[in-house]
Amino acid sequence: MRLNGAARLLATTFNMAKKSERLVIRKTTENDFDEVTELLRQSYSKLLSHDYDSATLQHTLPDITRARPELLSSGTYYVVELFEKVDGDKSKEEKVMVGCGGFTAYSPMDSNKSQSQPNKSTIGHIRHVATHPRYTRRGIGRMIMETVFDDARQQGIKDFECFSTLTAVPFYKSFKFQPEEKITIPISGCEFPAVKMKTRHNTQ
Repeated sequence: MRLNGAARLLATTFNMAKKSERLVIRKTTENDFDEVTELLRQSYSKLLSHDYDSATLQHTLPDITRARPELLSSGTYYVVELFEKVDGDKSKEEKVMVGCGGFTAYSPMDSNKSQSQPNKSTIGHIRHVATHPRYTRRGIGRMIMETVFDDARQQGIKDFECFSTLTAVPFYKSFKFQPEEKITIPISGCEFPAVKMKTRHNTQ
């Protein structure tokens, strides 16, 4: 079922310790720019520090943590929001953005393409996936990827490609992505190490 704009795509409710939490994934709009940028900043600055030296991150983080307006308005980029019951008032919920990511039918290396242009490609490119460092290992990344695969199937996309950070390689391997080659991506005058990976969507 296709949903418009920021409509709800998937919701999961579960109990953890003393709190009831609800995860909702939805499509983004341009109004999400500031929150997505802050989520990317918190995620990448913390999680990438295990695999990249401080000089590389100092040069590249300002660029890679900036939300892309073309993704936010693409219709194939998503955020996951966590709703928590407020202690002492079960009728109220606090909301925090805990994950983001999506796909396009064009490569991030092709700046001349846009999602609105006619495209018969059967290859989807995973874009700007991140999880808040305080909420890793809760299935948030899986929610995003499963939503990506579901939407891609409706668009006739059968294969996927991503330019993975060194940190995210095990994550993509869990979805049957296979490393093709080590690459470097020029970002802000710095060569950023990454891994080109591919998978077939219909193997999921």
